Amino acid sequence: MTFSKGNFMKRHIRMIPLTLLSMSIPLTTPTASAAPSPQPPSRGFQTGAPIAPNPFANVPQPSAPRAPKAFDDEDDDVFGRSKPGIKLPGTAGPSTDVPDVKKGPKGYQVGGTPTGGVVSASEVTALKVDTDSGVGSKDIVTDFNYPDADIMDIAKTIGKLTGKNFILDNNVKGRITIISNAPITVGDAWRAFLTALDINGFALIPSGSHIRIARQRDARDKQVTTYTGTFTPNSDALVTRIFQLKYIGAEEVARTVRSFIPPNSRVIHFEQTNTVIVTDTGTNINRIAKMLDYLDVEGFDAGIDVIPVKFASAVELSKLIDTLLPGTGATPAGSA
Repeated sequence: MTFSKGNFMKRHIRMIPLTLLSMSIPLTTPTASAAPSPQPPSRGFQTGAPIAPNPFANVPQPSAPRAPKAFDDEDDDVFGRSKPGIKLPGTAGPSTDVPDVKKGPKGYQVGGTPTGGVVSASEVTALKVDTDSGVGSKDIVTDFNYPDADIMDIAKTIGKLTGKNFILDNNVKGRITIISNAPITVGDAWRAFLTALDINGFALIPSGSHIRIARQRDARDKQVTTYTGTFTPNSDALVTRIFQLKYIGAEEVARTVRSFIPPNSRVIHFEQTNTVIVTDTGTNINRIAKMLDYLDVEGFDAGIDVIPVKFASAVELSKLIDTLLPGTGATPAGSA
């Protein structure tokens, strides 16, 4: 017996969605027969008892993960550019310790300190002075009093006044008192700052556009300014001076000079060129230079001089000289 509906199902069974596979499809015949005759097995979907329902049908399914987009924000986390704010690696949220770079009318602002730090927001023209000698601007400072002030506060003020940039080591600590009862020049204020550093055992080390403030024992091995010839700045800046000796030995001078310099200073002699290298404050080196002006002189040289005698007897004069100056060996000419 041929069923049109069955043939239709056989031809289109492959097009049924998978979600309908759990359903059973009953087949009916158009005849009035009481008992349908058995059908041969079909090659397609077999009818029969309903398939048991899926026990996980009502369980919520997780949503599909979002496909990562190119240049995701994870790169920003690595380089500290998370939004909003600035997030550093290893921190839980935005950090306010790192300032943003801002462009002002005079240039870029990248400082991490508020107004009142080393760089001032006020329009004050820097008054230039030499780092070692303090020679420069003659402008007057009417008030330069710092009773029991921290060295860092003095460095901030003098930095604003002279336009100099400082880098301070972590161990730069100390308090000093500066009292000015009369107006002083900018150069005098700078030399007072150098003296305050020297009292606390600190020194300035030039480093490009910045000046490093460090311990004197560390600064003497760094790039302090070296002077030759006869000039040394008359200030408490730490400098190096090379002395070229003429008449006295360099080793003897170095041994003598060590008695006049502090422990943080250094003196080295070089025998090949008979020179002495001294690293100390400019004022103390000038004191040593004045001492060497009196020490490095031509000494006594023994020699023979012939003195002609016009009216007296040469023999009598030689005897008189031997009596007055024993051991001189005065001998009249022609008596030998």
